[in-house]
Amino acid sequence: MNIRTGLFALSLLLAALPAAAQDAPAAAEPAKEAPAKSEAPAKPSAPTYSRKGADTCLNCHDDNPVVMAIFSTKHAQPKNPNTPFGHGQLQCEACHGPGGAHTGRVPRGEKRPPVVYFGRNTVTPVEQQNAMCTTCHNPKAGEWHASAHRDSDVGCADCHQSHVARDPVLYKATQGDVCGTCHEVQKQNMLLPFAHPLRDQQMGCTGCHSPHGSPTQAALKKDTVNDTCYTCHADKRGPFLWEHQPVSEDCGLCHQPHGSVHPGVGHGARRGLCELPLAGARLEPSLRPPADALRVPHA
Repeated sequence: MNIRTGLFALSLLLAALPAAAQDAPAAAEPAKEAPAKSEAPAKPSAPTYSRKGADTCLNCHDDNPVVMAIFSTKHAQPKNPNTPFGHGQLQCEACHGPGGAHTGRVPRGEKRPPVVYFGRNTVTPVEQQNAMCTTCHNPKAGEWHASAHRDSDVGCADCHQSHVARDPVLYKATQGDVCGTCHEVQKQNMLLPFAHPLRDQQMGCTGCHSPHGSPTQAALKKDTVNDTCYTCHADKRGPFLWEHQPVSEDCGLCHQPHGSVHPGVGHGARRGLCELPLAGARLEPSLRPPADALRVPHA
């Protein structure tokens, strides 16, 4: 019985060999490897701060008078928790950004990683500079973002100096010089014989203009040119019995506010100036006011 069973199993094995031979090539084919998953890019490490704050910075910068002058300003008041040097604040790195890489060991042949630098012609983009300033000094967002200074990529540090006890642009005596760095024509006009008393240090540019932005023409502080002028020249507001139309429309039609060689900061000599808007026309006698009315003060 066992012999028969063995022979029967052997016959089945021999019968299966041809079919196995046909399947062998297919089985010999290597299995296709699954496509390798792309590795996610490594996230950049978060910037680190220096170990000892300002003490780390002063290891190198303590001989720089511009840097050391920060301690005479409002920014470096340790008793005021709202200042960069207040208790628990980041000191120099509150404005210049994390300095861990800047203060760390730099491999030979490599440049030291920069921190945030302020001012013109620096490696730090103006937008990044201003972002550091507006973290604390947040002007009216709508006005600043619509201002001509922002559209012209003017940085806060182009006008302001944070490492001095008295920021020149904040004082009448020196404000005109700072603004005149860019507004050269206006600065020259201020030196003409008839001008507003900026050169006498009795007023500044911000008496009329809002440098951080304004929805008005020329970034004026008031809604119109005339309203701005009436801030000081209230006696010209009127109403008057005989109103002069150009006056009520725009003071700038007759006056050059930044300076002139003509009295009253006029655009020209008085007689020629009055005839200029009329383009040679003359009023009909019936439209002229009475002679005695001309003695009534008007703008």
